[in-house]
Formats: sequence, structure tokens, C-alpha cells
Amino acid sequence: MINEIPRRIRMDLWCPAEKAIAAAVAAVEAMPADTRLTDAVCLLGRARDRVADFVDGVESDQKCDCAPPPAPQEVQTADTVRTDAPKSTTTAS
Repeated sequence: MINEIPRRIRMDLWCPAEKAIAAAVAAVEAMPADTRLTDAVCLLGRARDRVADFVDGVESDQKCDCAPPPAPQEVQTADTVRTDAPKSTTTAS
């Protein structure tokens, strides 16, 4: 039926995987604001959509590039000192 609400929008019809992803989104959103966490929520939303595609037996044009994430970089704080920084060639007088 054309006027039927899609299954993926009805939380009462979600499969266990879709419910687990929604719980993960809620857990991430409960954390402090950070752009990395915003990215995580977006990726979880894409994962939920792909699971729904599988359950609904449809194929969408949304594909995961599956590229490995870049290596984490150390964040310098007052307690950490970079050891890979170039040595200064000037000295204080």
C-alpha cells in the first residue's frame, strides 16, 4: 500500500540490531558535545539505515567506503609534551 508508514520509521517494528544501534546513539548523545561524537552519531545513523535496508530487502545508493580511520593523534595538554616537535634553532638571550 502506498500510504503505509515504512517499517524502518516504526520503532515498534525494529529488529534487535536496529534497537541496539538506537541505544548506542542515545549513549553517545549523553556524552559531552564534541565534533568526533557528532561524527559517531552520523555513522551510527548510516549503520541503522543499512541494517534497515537489509531487513526490508532493499538496496539503497548509500554505501560505506569502509576506509580505515586515520591514526589517532596525541592531543597536547598541560600534562603532555610533544617529543616529535622540531627543535628550535634560536635561543633566548
